[in-house]
Amino acid sequence: MISGVVVLGVFVVFGLIFDEWYPPYESIIPATFAILLPRLTGTPVGSGISTATLMKISGYVIAVAGLLDFVDTIRFGWGGAVDVIAWLLLAAAAVIAFLGARAIEA
Repeated sequence: MISGVVVLGVFVVFGLIFDEWYPPYESIIPATFAILLPRLTGTPVGSGISTATLMKISGYVIAVAGLLDFVDTIRFGWGGAVDVIAWLLLAAAAVIAFLGARAIEA
């Protein structure tokens, strides 16, 4: 959930306010799920998939999106200093999401 807050924070601050750098939408959507899922009661999916399993999937998707963004950044280069700060925050969120997803027992 912390990584979801960081990803959405980077999107709002660096994307919407500064209009400098946007995180990939592949990480924004699961970040939103990671924030909303713990607040749901019961099983959110009718097939019986637990909230813990969905949180684990969201964490792995955020981590993979962060890895793909890292590859794109290496491939196409860095922007200014603001872009580097935003990317470092997103990379930290991807690592936290991966470690958090590994820790969830589902």
